[in-house]
Amino acid sequence: MEILAILRFIALLSILIFVHEGGHFLIARLFGVAVEEFGFGIPPRLWGKKIGGTVYSLNLLPIGGFVRLKGEEGETLGFGGADSFAVQSKFKRAGIVAAGALGNFLLAWLVFSLLWGLGKNVPAGKVLVNEVSLGSPAALAGLAEGDHILSFNEETVETAEELLDLTQESLGKSAVLGFERDGEAAYRVAAMTSERRRALAERRLLDDLREQELSLRELELARDIQRRLLPPPRVEGEGFTVASRSFPARFVAGDFCDVLRHADGSVGVVVADVAGKGFGASLVMASVKAMTPFIAAERDVAETLTELNRRLCAELGRGQFVALAYARITPTSGVVELANAGMPDPFVVRRGGPVTALEVPGPRLPLGVRTELRHESVTHQLDRDSRLLLFSDGIPEALRPSGELLGYDGLAGILVRSVVHPAGPLPAERWLDDILDEAQRATGPALDDDWTAVVVECDGGGEG
Repeated sequence: MEILAILRFIALLSILIFVHEGGHFLIARLFGVAVEEFGFGIPPRLWGKKIGGTVYSLNLLPIGGFVRLKGEEGETLGFGGADSFAVQSKFKRAGIVAAGALGNFLLAWLVFSLLWGLGKNVPAGKVLVNEVSLGSPAALAGLAEGDHILSFNEETVETAEELLDLTQESLGKSAVLGFERDGEAAYRVAAMTSERRRALAERRLLDDLREQELSLRELELARDIQRRLLPPPRVEGEGFTVASRSFPARFVAGDFCDVLRHADGSVGVVVADVAGKGFGASLVMASVKAMTPFIAAERDVAETLTELNRRLCAELGRGQFVALAYARITPTSGVVELANAGMPDPFVVRRGGPVTALEVPGPRLPLGVRTELRHESVTHQLDRDSRLLLFSDGIPEALRPSGELLGYDGLAGILVRSVVHPAGPLPAERWLDDILDEAQRATGPALDDDWTAVVVECDGGGEG
């Protein structure tokens, strides 16, 4: 049952997003704006065909769709011509942007109109029984779906409101129900005896327990999805090592991390924090994890976050966003390029040296908040005597027993002490575990927010 509910949810979400993107597509074509691609689902692409200048594509993850307009990123990137979105009037651009919401509105109107037109015809002066709860007085009296209630204790019933009022007046008492079934009138006594009250209470308790069980199964499914999204605790290759740890504060976390292996030999590290909890946040995580490798394979670090932001703005609802930091490391040279959208500044930790924050200029808003946003990046030389630590805000914002935050300075102090070890430099995993252990000793065992941390060390950057 849970799988069917999930599939129905994904199907509904896909329809809503597809209609939303279809609105952009139709109005853009109406205004003469070229549409480069109209895709169903999230890449990678499984199939595509170019018709009339537009590539119509079918993609791997069947969650919604997307429209890519010519010139939507601005003429400064080389998009020009009369059919470019960037050169259209404000009225036309506003119309294209608003067309998505208009498409969803028209879909809702159409669905409600169909439901209204297909509704059951109930004769005037009769109340139709749509459902009978097991163990209820109506069920015990023998009522069934499709019956028409005519009277209650010899009082004529013509509306559902009248039936509810009469039922409230007779709570705990027996009542005579007059109803019609298959064209024949019948009368039944709905007696609320002590045994029936007890049976009804037990039934309601059982329904509550089943509802709680379904909620627990949903949480377990969300937690399982999140576990599968996380990389192995240690990922290593020629010239680099990446160690990661992630601890949820509750049953389901909002943090996640990933390690990407690129074709040119570079390594990408992602640390993110998704707004919200539960199964919805897990779906967003899955979507971001699926999109990021394919977007990053064709773009630099800053452009990767810009494209991720564009797609998430089209997919996420109001109040939903993803804070994300993405670092790309070239092991042979030790060069790190970092872009940051709302995550804490990573720390560069040198053996026997200072701890410095790696700050990125430009906008720092999380992904999915504002469409027209250009992210920037910064580069840093990571040598053999230094490590890069990316982390979520749950660590520095953890509370000490005194009520004060651990803070970024407190975390930096732990890092300074960690580089001095009598046995020499510790392996990346051991070093990361020691840092998190000391932070937890300083703040207590109970987590108020998720903790995620990833450390990167590189052997190809030369000596410090």
